Amino acid sequence: MNELTEIAGGKKLQDLNLRKHEGKWDLRGRSLAAPSVARNVAHDLGDFAVVEGLTEYRGLKLECADFSGSQLKHLRLHNSIFTDCCFDGCNCQDWRVWESSFTRCTFRKTDLRGSSLGAVDKASRRRNVFTNVDFAETDLRDTAYTSAEFLGCVFKNAKLVKVDFQGSVFADCIFEGRLREVLFYDRGFEGKDLTPNEMLHVDCRHADFDYVEFRRLNLETIRFPEGDDYIQSDVFPTVLAAFIAELKKRNDAPSRMLAAGLANKTKWLGPQQHRGVFSKKHILSVGGQQNLELLLEITNRH
Repeated sequence: MNELTEIAGGKKLQDLNLRKHEGKWDLRGRSLAAPSVARNVAHDLGDFAVVEGLTEYRGLKLECADFSGSQLKHLRLHNSIFTDCCFDGCNCQDWRVWESSFTRCTFRKTDLRGSSLGAVDKASRRRNVFTNVDFAETDLRDTAYTSAEFLGCVFKNAKLVKVDFQGSVFADCIFEGRLREVLFYDRGFEGKDLTPNEMLHVDCRHADFDYVEFRRLNLETIRFPEGDDYIQSDVFPTVLAAFIAELKKRNDAPSRMLAAGLANKTKWLGPQQHRGVFSKKHILSVGGQQNLELLLEITNRH
């Protein structure tokens, strides 16, 4: 994409003879040059392809640019700043991003599969920052994180399946729609020196949790999913311990399986956690109706 090359070389968008579309510089429908396989390497662990021709930019600064519908696969970005940019409907698979920020940008219906959005620079320990970014219906499957910052972002019906956010920080964010096998931590395994995640004022009221886990988080200000499919508790550790104790008194296989699974959850409780939520669907699928009724009884008792 010649325009980005010129900007990286010091030119400004307004100097490139571009038109505007809905208030943004019109870069819609652009395509990056596709990388090619230079050679194949055989290894004991498998066969690998060595790729050349990847598009890489450093120090890129873009404001009010519209890339809607563009083919931007395999892009590499270092120390770059994007403000009020639109990536709606783009193919952004396999992005690699370091020390960069995205502010008031949109990735609606964008394909970000296989991208590394949470890389942390080893020298500076700076992470990527996403502020007021719209990820509505964005495909975030197979995205990778050590730690990133998501501030005021919206994840409405995003494809969040088997995503491990590690130590990524979330504050004032909104999640809506299904989250399946998604992990949130206080600190990631490779980011223990970074400011921890606290899930501050994160709104999940209209989210659907399917094996979503919060690890070592206190969850003081999060708003859990609402509705009949969930059981919220303000004394979650107490209810969890009592539920496990009662399950262990039962000899049937569903009760034993459920007790084992919930015992693992106790290892990840926040150090000062009080609040938490149970999924009725999960309890039913593993433990059956009788154990769901047991949980409801224990919750009401506490």
